[in-house]
Amino acid sequence: MSSKLQALFRMFYPLSSSEQRRWAAMLSLPEPEYASALEAEAHKLGLRQKLLAGAVAWLDEDERPLMLPFRIPDPRDLQAVRQVYDVIAETGAPLAYARVHQLPDGHGTWDIFHMSRLTWLAHCNRVSGPGSECEA
Repeated sequence: MSSKLQALFRMFYPLSSSEQRRWAAMLSLPEPEYASALEAEAHKLGLRQKLLAGAVAWLDEDERPLMLPFRIPDPRDLQAVRQVYDVIAETGAPLAYARVHQLPDGHGTWDIFHMSRLTWLAHCNRVSGPGSECEA
């Protein structure tokens, strides 16, 4: 496994309190700003961001997708949930994260799920930003 892929596997666990707030704030951004913020994160890791199969993918230097960072603002939208699995199957990316907005906990609370060939779906972390019930 490449060192970049190893770093991506550890990307969201553990997270310091400040990193949790930073990711919660990023996840709450409107789409254009969110895509730009994600791209900056990819560049920090030496990766390139590109749209593949209608979803954001982080590519290595050989243009292989290493990670798919999904954001699901409304988990009641089953098409968005299904798209996660469809895009993973279509691209063959070895790793994906689905950040799911936890609507019952208020604005700004997101659960992060990790998906790979070794873990079909594993809860990885929860991030909460200002205004969320978890922050209060």
